[in-house]
Amino acid sequence: MSMLVRALRATHAQMVCNRASAAALNSYQSHAFRFAHTEAIGKDASEHAEAAQQDLPSAAPAGTVLSGLSIYKDKPDPIAKPDHEYPNWLWDLLDDPAIKPKKALVVGDVDTTGMSKGEARAALKRGAKIARAAVRKQAMMEAKEKARLERMTDTQRAALAAETEAKAKAKAESMTITDTLEEERSQRRALRKSRRDAIKSSNFVRAA
Repeated sequence: MSMLVRALRATHAQMVCNRASAAALNSYQSHAFRFAHTEAIGKDASEHAEAAQQDLPSAAPAGTVLSGLSIYKDKPDPIAKPDHEYPNWLWDLLDDPAIKPKKALVVGDVDTTGMSKGEARAALKRGAKIARAAVRKQAMMEAKEKARLERMTDTQRAALAAETEAKAKAKAESMTITDTLEEERSQRRALRKSRRDAIKSSNFVRAA
């Protein structure tokens, strides 16, 4: 009888051990499946993130030398990196209204920076009106001077030409080297200003 009891106990213990092993195996398989599924999801998300980063709005392809942007005198100009190597917050600056550049148009003395479309249109109309008035005034003055010269006799015209030439000669003789250099600098400044205005207008037309 005691042998039968021991055999039953051994059989029961074996069954309990088998059930525990099966439960452990099922738990391991479940954890392994979950880990593999999570890893696959993470990999897909990473691939989607990389694909999204490849479409970032960079104006300079990787490897482009950014001439003139170096802040160090003894170092070469920086080279553009691939878009995904830049931090994400950098691209958010493109949508920041406080940083995003505004379109500006400079025509003559009319600067539309910071104006609305209606205000810019009105300012340009006023500028065009002033410019047309100046052209008409100049044309009237030239016509009046031409009529005055036509009424003169040959002797009067010769005397006027001699007087004008004498004034120009006296002015040239009275000018010192400093005055000459200052006049040249003024001419260069005016030329640079006209070039800057032309560049700004051209940039606005290309960006519009």
